[in-house]
Amino acid sequence: MMDNSVLKQHLIETKRLTPDAVSRAEDYALTANIPLDESVIFLKLLNYSILGQCLSEIYSKPYFPLMGKAPTEISRSKIPLKTAEAALAFPLEYDVKTNALKIAVSDPDDQEIIRTLRKGISPLTGIELTVASRPEIRMAIDVYYKG
Repeated sequence: MMDNSVLKQHLIETKRLTPDAVSRAEDYALTANIPLDESVIFLKLLNYSILGQCLSEIYSKPYFPLMGKAPTEISRSKIPLKTAEAALAFPLEYDVKTNALKIAVSDPDDQEIIRTLRKGISPLTGIELTVASRPEIRMAIDVYYKG
């Protein structure tokens, strides 16, 4: 899981949020016992798209919006709901020719996420990671898996 200080520094340095807004989000995150990215979304300081772009810049991985376009049935079938929830990961698209699955995660450097995905996905399926925020991934799971 990403250290909140990395996101905090990025939000301030890129002027996406003022130091006061970040401080307010941090206070709420501590009070509600949630990560900073969830607090920023809950307080409506940023939307999914802007937060996703921030994560893309931090991790040098692409961001693709998760809401508005449902993943294909085959993409969704490659990651069972239980695995999607455990890894907090969401399938974007599946390339039949290369047997590769593009998956959005909140922290592509988190080895626990990778291990969880590998346990739930066929070892023959390649994985290409992209980024999205935890709140956006949760929302996409709720909408596209649970209806």
